[in-house]
Amino acid sequence: MFNKGSEWRKWDLHIHTPESGMSNNFGGNWDEYVKVLFQTAIENDVAVLGITDYFTIDGYKKIKNDYLNNETKLHDLFDENEIIKIKNIRLFPNIEFRLKTIIGTSRVNYHIIFSDEVSINDIEENFLHDIEFTYEHYPFEPTNKSKLKRNNLIELGAKLKKEQPTFTKSNFEVGCQTAVVDDEQIRKILLTKKNKFNDKYIIAIPVDEDLSDISWKGQDHNVRKNYLQLANAFFATNQKTIDFGLGKKHTSEKKFLEEFKSLKPCLCGCDAHSCDEIKEWLGKHILIPNASNSSKNDIEKKITWIKADTTFKGFMQILYEPKERVFIGKKPPTSNKDNYLSSINVPGTYWFPDFEMPLNKGLISIIGPRGSGKTALLDLISIGLNSYEGSDASFIAKADNLISKLNIRSKFNDGNEILDVDFRDNWVSDLPSARYLSQQFVEKLCSSNGAGKRLITEIENFIFYELEEFQRKGTANFTDLRNDICLEYENEITELIGEIELCSNEVTRISDLKNSVPLKNGEIDALEKEIKAIILPKIDNEEKYKTTIKQNEFTIESQRLTVRLKDIKAKIDLLDELHRSISQQNQNLFEKGNEFINRLSPFNLTEEEKSLFLVSYSNNVFDILSKRKEKLVIEYNQKLGNTEKPEEKTYYWYKKELENIVKGLENISMDERKYITLNKQIQEKSLKKQNIKDEIDKINKLDISYQQNKRLEKYKKVFESISKECLALSELYSPLEKSLKTTYDEDIPLSFYIRINVNLKDWIDRGNEIIDSRNKTKLKDDGGLYEVAKKYLYDSWKSGNPDEILIKMKEFIDKYITHEIRKLLGTGYTTNDLAKWLFSTSHITIDYDIKYEGVSIEKLSPGTRGIVLMILFLKVDRNDIRPLLIDQPEDNLDPASVYEKLVPYFIEARKRRQIIMVTHNPNLVVGADSDQIIVANSTKKDDDKLPVFSYIAGGLENKLIIEKVCSILEGGVSAFELRKKRYFKN
Repeated sequence: MFNKGSEWRKWDLHIHTPESGMSNNFGGNWDEYVKVLFQTAIENDVAVLGITDYFTIDGYKKIKNDYLNNETKLHDLFDENEIIKIKNIRLFPNIEFRLKTIIGTSRVNYHIIFSDEVSINDIEENFLHDIEFTYEHYPFEPTNKSKLKRNNLIELGAKLKKEQPTFTKSNFEVGCQTAVVDDEQIRKILLTKKNKFNDKYIIAIPVDEDLSDISWKGQDHNVRKNYLQLANAFFATNQKTIDFGLGKKHTSEKKFLEEFKSLKPCLCGCDAHSCDEIKEWLGKHILIPNASNSSKNDIEKKITWIKADTTFKGFMQILYEPKERVFIGKKPPTSNKDNYLSSINVPGTYWFPDFEMPLNKGLISIIGPRGSGKTALLDLISIGLNSYEGSDASFIAKADNLISKLNIRSKFNDGNEILDVDFRDNWVSDLPSARYLSQQFVEKLCSSNGAGKRLITEIENFIFYELEEFQRKGTANFTDLRNDICLEYENEITELIGEIELCSNEVTRISDLKNSVPLKNGEIDALEKEIKAIILPKIDNEEKYKTTIKQNEFTIESQRLTVRLKDIKAKIDLLDELHRSISQQNQNLFEKGNEFINRLSPFNLTEEEKSLFLVSYSNNVFDILSKRKEKLVIEYNQKLGNTEKPEEKTYYWYKKELENIVKGLENISMDERKYITLNKQIQEKSLKKQNIKDEIDKINKLDISYQQNKRLEKYKKVFESISKECLALSELYSPLEKSLKTTYDEDIPLSFYIRINVNLKDWIDRGNEIIDSRNKTKLKDDGGLYEVAKKYLYDSWKSGNPDEILIKMKEFIDKYITHEIRKLLGTGYTTNDLAKWLFSTSHITIDYDIKYEGVSIEKLSPGTRGIVLMILFLKVDRNDIRPLLIDQPEDNLDPASVYEKLVPYFIEARKRRQIIMVTHNPNLVVGADSDQIIVANSTKKDDDKLPVFSYIAGGLENKLIIEKVCSILEGGVSAFELRKKRYFKN
């Protein structure tokens, strides 16, 4: 057995027969129907037919029993050539049900497509005849139900025609038109009789018909969803429905699986109900005018292509590989059709099969036990493609003395081009027709101890030694050079971030003060009202009156002195703090200058030159501070006065005078005491009012814009430093960029270039923690933080252009932040929190490493390095569409990650180039959905001769191939199970 495996063929899984109970326009001439059906299928290369009837398989049974199993009848209708082709056409029974669920004026359609391996008797006796439909009801009695049999449907139709004269069609058609069944009962029967039906049926629902009339927002949402969940496949041709069924309309495939439980491949059929429709529609892609409603779109009949053997196991592959195995359109996806090896033949040898081996266009996996001839076949293919690379591990090298002269015949592109190669004389070519990755080649970069380190070191050495001597800055290796370049910029950025935070603190302080002004004005108004409300009593004793007046005056002056003393003390403290800060800055400048001098030691600076680097604030600065402080100290002491014998009108003098006045006013009347108390309140409130006014004056003089502009400039300087670091690293990595640059903007996990990374999500997530999205703001109106940041900031951040970033950040702040700060702040957050987040740059990083999925190649396991190597040829090397030959790509690969990391690249690459690989890994064979599996075997007949090799081939749906994969490859059974469940929730 040797075939080309899984190939694209036309399948039409929905075509009716003269036994169909509704819309039957065949006229009852079965001979004509069978002739039209098969001759049209042959003419249009349709390989599989889904023979469809309502509620029965009568039409399928009649075709099988009365025609296909009746040689006499076949010869009456067809010639020999047609009969041969007819027997190669596969038929599956498709039963179309009408369910009890009503959508508008119609019922939901429901198809069960059975394997042809299920006997007609089992479908009828163990399935259809176990289904019940409601015949009629009686009050206070159980429902009268009938088994789903043709005679019962006829009986129902006859009864209804007697009761309702509006029914005019045949008894059977009326029965089919009015009978309904329960899908739960259907599924229960199929699931409870697994010994007969397990893995031998598929449920398909035409979701774009009646179900599409159910609104997802309506009360029947779950009805529609439940039908979609239980379906294995959809009958649909709309591209939006096709994309929906493959999970492409959801945010992720995982989300779709959570909601609908499995991916849903889409199928279509001509749904013909007459011989004329079969002739016009079967196997064709055409537009049909909508005769029933000219205002509606034309009906488009499309073709279903399935890449599989024409067996039910082949059909089941669309469930396990819904993205790769089924396609609806005019032509199947065969983008690699112009550059592939069609077959190989090695005639005239005793040790190799003497027949032409047909090869699939896609992914071919060669498997077999050790010494079975796997590498032998791959070597011969590579020679036939002028791409052989000799190594000690090759079959050719090991068997050289046992191989006699032979020719290798290669056929290309299913055409007549045949290349004969005498491998001993002419198997090396400057223009190989394939790319051959031998074991030795793969092992060299992946398998040896330290190969990953050597790989990265080799790449970096290439960069380092491409640099001129002066560009190496005296460093010994690439790592030291890179670190030396980056350290300076990183320190600069850290310092700038600290300065930005200081600016933000000051902006917040000033902003809070300015926001307090309305409150302070309110306090002034309140104090004025309180003062006006105080009514002083009259005092008759003039002497005591004068004393109280004096007390009030002294109290006011004392309070004023207190305020002034506090102000002077604050200024003295400020001068002291500035003195300390400048002294510390001088120390920092001294240390930095010595660092520069040390780094310049190779240049032998003179003492005079060294002194230029030792910059600092001069003593004149400290003199200015000291003189200012000296004046303030003198004033402070003068206004404070001596505690024992205070000078007149000093703080302590007023204090002593007031104490004496209080003693002199001990014996006073109630009115006099009240006058003193109230008058004191007036003076205190007046003083407090004046103090608040003074505070407001100071606040109004504060310039918040200075700190805001300073912060923006510092923010800009961060990106200037980042840009300078990027430029320096770009120059450093330029040799690597030039040597590995491709012309593709592919989003692949392998990166070889320097770039500014913007973790927008991180910045937005932190912002959304601070911002209260419940409040109505301009930011919310314009789509929220993500949309606005994407529009205003993301591109500028990615560009790294400091001027552009500054402009965009200003626009963002002016439009969305400045005027609505209070609305934006969430509970528990301050304006300082908002500023720290807004001007943070932790989400901006520079990626200047050689990485795979964010991990340095040096840190990758040998297996992952092998994955990287495979990606280079499967993904990056897109211009090369020659066949790719690989000998055991899984060697040293991490088995757990092969399926997840490598399989997708094989699946994608085989769409554009033929891949032929020798492998022992079931995940590569099964997980990558190999189009053709070649199983090698050998028989040793003579110790002095080569073993005799033999090969069988087929697709993954082939029973014998499945058995071989499971027996030869360790983990083969698990690989099939994993593939089977990949697109299913459970």
